[in-house]
Amino acid sequence: MQKVTKQSLGLITLLTLLLGYFNLSAQNEPVPMLLKNGRFAFVGRKTKTRILEQEFDDARPFHHGFAFVKTRSKWGIIELQGNFVLAPKSLFITELSKKIYGATENERDAEDNFWEKSKDYTFEKSFLINEKNEVINFCNEDNGCEFITNMYDSDFYMIHKENDKFDKYTILKKPMFLVSEIVKSKEDAAESFFDNLIKTSKYYTDSQKSKVEKFGISNFNNGFFKVYLKNENELSVEGIDYMSITFKPLIGEKYYEYIESNLENGDFKDSLALVKKNEKYGFINSKGVEVVPTKYDDLGSFHEGFAIAKLNGAIGYINKKGEFLFKPSENFELTNFQEGRAIVENKENDSVYAINTKGEKVFSFPHKFYSEHLQFSNGKIIFDTQNDKIFNHFVYDLSGNIVYKLKDEYVSKFSKDGFAFVSSDNYSDKGKNLINHSNGQKLYTSDFDKIFSISTDSKELKLNTNEFEELNSTTNESVYDAILNSNLFWNNLLFVQRSGFKFYVEKDGFEYVE
Repeated sequence: MQKVTKQSLGLITLLTLLLGYFNLSAQNEPVPMLLKNGRFAFVGRKTKTRILEQEFDDARPFHHGFAFVKTRSKWGIIELQGNFVLAPKSLFITELSKKIYGATENERDAEDNFWEKSKDYTFEKSFLINEKNEVINFCNEDNGCEFITNMYDSDFYMIHKENDKFDKYTILKKPMFLVSEIVKSKEDAAESFFDNLIKTSKYYTDSQKSKVEKFGISNFNNGFFKVYLKNENELSVEGIDYMSITFKPLIGEKYYEYIESNLENGDFKDSLALVKKNEKYGFINSKGVEVVPTKYDDLGSFHEGFAIAKLNGAIGYINKKGEFLFKPSENFELTNFQEGRAIVENKENDSVYAINTKGEKVFSFPHKFYSEHLQFSNGKIIFDTQNDKIFNHFVYDLSGNIVYKLKDEYVSKFSKDGFAFVSSDNYSDKGKNLINHSNGQKLYTSDFDKIFSISTDSKELKLNTNEFEELNSTTNESVYDAILNSNLFWNNLLFVQRSGFKFYVEKDGFEYVE
């Protein structure tokens, strides 16, 4: 038997104490609490007692060890001990990625970011906070830089710097590793492929006085940036190409047409991208080869191996070889596959039913229905009916069993973390709550006047200093589509309003109100 010495015992005791301290610190992370005076202070999440003395006009929860706080109408960043890492001088701050931020003190840039809540534009200051809580600036000289793409959803992103002497486009890998760069002198009149692909000239229209650019680039996705080529005169999108991280084009001069119906259409997913040519749709692979020919009248993205396709007026599902799962029909209305199920509405016989990935009918719904939700999430689907203005929401499982019924006026889709937003009265600020998908029970004993989505990002949680998006029946449908694939709770926190006061609440019901 190995002998335990006093020295080793002391070391074990020290390690135990340290682990206990870090565990307690993690459990007792600071959370903003609404004070009686209307300001915010940070209390410990476990102890619910105040752990930071400062008070702020507004505050966001801590994320990656830092929090945005507002004082005297300006935002700054503090670390866990309450010390300012970034002084409160900014009108707008956003997380660009883990411990990487963009901030601006310019009123126009802040206003642009306010209205375009999910996008990243020009920042006067872009910086990384290192392990020593030191601010390492980058992309700040020459009046800052423009983030052409969002770094949050992918490993690679593109920035643009411009001054009187040059235009510079740079592709970096997070957090800030240089991958490739193109620099063009203002005096250089020579044009390259990239000059044609990305036009750098900008101007203001007389009517809107807004900046218009003759190019567009989407976020990096599965190996490529998607590039929109715009008409030089009317600035309408003429074509689509794809660009690697070394600025190499995938297609070249034979561009595909722009797909207006969905901004995500054309992004690579599972090594395939939806494309359009001569008003017909198909798919290309990452080598630019058409693996599904551009012959379809309409075509959606692949979900669980199948895409909704329309050919000669008939609608059905195709696989990645372009083969139909079953005979298409002009009478079909279809939904995408989710959790191994899709919904088919056959107008010929007025039937609605769920199918599996073999095309087999699993169960049928009632004939009369009203629904915006027909997709499965967490093994459940909500089927809505309305009779004499009385709403009934029947919740089915994957086998077609009715597991419970809801009578709220409005019910959203179920989120990735298993909750749905419900409202008993969408015409007033009252009666808002969440339900749990497992039993349909309300999560909170008291309803709220409003519920806000802190972050609906599906890949990485993200915070900024804009106002949170309110959830209600008139919310843009894209928000609910995002809810389906993301979490309603942010780090187990929800932001709500009651009696005119906005505050944070835990999933277990604790309200951070003094």
